Amino acid sequence: MSMIEKVKQKGQKLRRQLNEPHTQLDLRTGMNRAFERMWQSLRHNSAGGRSWAIPWPAMDLTEDEHRITLRVDVPGMDAKDISVELSGRVLAIKGARQVESQKSRGGVHHHERMAGSFYRSVTLPDYADVDNITAKFDKGVLELQIGRLAGLGPKRVAISTAE
Repeated sequence: MSMIEKVKQKGQKLRRQLNEPHTQLDLRTGMNRAFERMWQSLRHNSAGGRSWAIPWPAMDLTEDEHRITLRVDVPGMDAKDISVELSGRVLAIKGARQVESQKSRGGVHHHERMAGSFYRSVTLPDYADVDNITAKFDKGVLELQIGRLAGLGPKRVAISTAE
């Protein structure tokens, strides 16, 4: 068998394999995995922090009959690096930090600077008492307590079932 015939046979075999359903499925699965890896890498930057794909900092919002509580995780920051502002019903939390480190070992000098900022905002409901807000910062967690106006708040809607 000549070299040309062998190449033709391999080409035909490859075409048959690509047309088989399981091969197409394997190709699609591989592409899906590649895209998932790409999205995961976008979620975390090379410094180990979060990037644009996930809002930073993380916030938890809870409420009971007396108050609305907002907890914001800002590890590695100080209270002086954070500001909380209220404009109408929009509560804005801003922060910025600059970290600088220097290490010297064995004649090698390593100097690194990192800077970053964030801005998160929450629109408060009509029943929030905007004149009754307290903020406390402890161990990288900012906690805001917002009072509720008496007699106001969300109303529960009863759900009926078809019989």
